Amino acid sequence: MFKPLSTTQPAVPSQPRSDAADRSESWLAEFDDYMLNERGLSIATRRGRRSVISRFLSKMVAAGDSLTCLTIRDVDAFLQSLGEQQGGYSRASLQMVASCLRPFFRYGATRGWCSTGLAEAIKSPRVYSLDSVPIGPSWGEVKRLLALTEGRKPTDIRARAILMLLAIYGLRAGEVKQLRLDDFDWNRELLSVSHSKSRRTRMFPLSRSVGDAVLLYIRQVRPRTRHREVFLTLDGRPLKDIYMIVSPRLRRLQTDIPHHGPHALRHACATHLLAEGCSLKQIGDQLGHQDADSTRIYAKVDISGLRKVGDVDLGGLL
Repeated sequence: MFKPLSTTQPAVPSQPRSDAADRSESWLAEFDDYMLNERGLSIATRRGRRSVISRFLSKMVAAGDSLTCLTIRDVDAFLQSLGEQQGGYSRASLQMVASCLRPFFRYGATRGWCSTGLAEAIKSPRVYSLDSVPIGPSWGEVKRLLALTEGRKPTDIRARAILMLLAIYGLRAGEVKQLRLDDFDWNRELLSVSHSKSRRTRMFPLSRSVGDAVLLYIRQVRPRTRHREVFLTLDGRPLKDIYMIVSPRLRRLQTDIPHHGPHALRHACATHLLAEGCSLKQIGDQLGHQDADSTRIYAKVDISGLRKVGDVDLGGLL
């Protein structure tokens, strides 16, 4: 028996992909393969570069242009637009964008995608040493943040464990996402953390409060699955988005901090350690900094320490 003809409108066929979009994805895929197999760059570094380059290509090539027609003026105009937009990029952010575009164009020149010399012509704003002060919530605000996760809701139990790892150990969001069950040595009370950039492993003593929070999550909330990542979605997949766990809760505190992502808690950890009397070397080791300048910037936050320097009695030396 035949079914009656449907009276609904036929589905609208999807729009065919543009040649520019296909070409951009092909460039990105090849460049990503180069970053992985030739340069050995980490997942975090490759992901960051792909994000910047994809944004650039979607703006500059989506109209059908090719990279062979690209000039340094086009790149300058792109960087300028990022700085002039509402809530525009800082000098440090623009420098990061430029540092992502240079290796792409350098590789593209060897493949004939763009003209040679384009990468070297890219100029980024100068970022002065120790120019900016990282701002995160105060330690009192961190305690208020953790208080928001008290309760028996599965999402709060998971959030509490994640927030404590970010604030107490100063971990990056990527390092928290990469944590695996084997990274917790419960017998020796140790935590192993793989650096999201250098891939080196750092060992931390496992504090009782953090251990209790993670154990509560594993025993009562974490789905039973073959995945070895510690933090999962409620339906059992590896957790990908730490930002959406941190940001809404930080915003509820109504603080004056400019950013509400996981990195704000890393800054809170550093300034708290400084206030507790830890040296910059100790703080750098805790955060996994490879460059001392990355840690030295927190000295500008230690107002009381700087005040002691200013109050030194020079006696008859002046």
